Amino acid sequence: MAPGAWRGRLPLRDPSDHIQAAVLATGGFYEAGMLEDLRRRLPPGGLFVDVGANIGNHSLFAAGVCGARVLAFEPAPELADHCAATLAANGLAASLDLRRQGAGAAPGFATLRSGPAGNAGMTALVPAAAGAVEVVRLDDVLREAPAAVKIDVEGMEYAVLEGARGLLQRYHPPLYVEAATEASLAAITALLRPFGYQPEARFNATPTWLFLPEAA
Repeated sequence: MAPGAWRGRLPLRDPSDHIQAAVLATGGFYEAGMLEDLRRRLPPGGLFVDVGANIGNHSLFAAGVCGARVLAFEPAPELADHCAATLAANGLAASLDLRRQGAGAAPGFATLRSGPAGNAGMTALVPAAAGAVEVVRLDDVLREAPAAVKIDVEGMEYAVLEGARGLLQRYHPPLYVEAATEASLAAITALLRPFGYQPEARFNATPTWLFLPEAA
């Protein structure tokens, strides 16, 4: 399949939204280049962890094109509903374990800060003791080795990785991690280095880095 070629059906609800507009314009998956790399690493039946699932673009590719199982985290209610509808529209609801939670460095709670008009993907979590969104650690949720992990959570990527130290130590999965600034990339690289990871490739308009363990 050529990069960006469409497989499946992604129901669109807001043509003005950045991700949905890109799907309409290209007729293919959003961030197709990264997804083609993911396909090389994600075997049928493997577990794909999608932290910041949004409308389910990446989860659909993992389940529908790669034949993987998906554990997705999406705390924004409208986006989580859309993600569930995306997989259901393709007969893949059974492949999706959707958690309407945030992931972070420690268990707790947060509130949602909406993204700007036309970019729901920039919705972010703000830690708050009285918040309505539950935040969990990946180390407390995952009970098996993931085949690959994607983390795109609008600045909370470092915190998600902090809460996944056990996972990184035990399983060393390939990681696709958004790092929007040089400072963020430096901090994430420093956190991952003791686990044997190095940044290997960059994807997407907002930089998303593939980190692989040295033995990979």
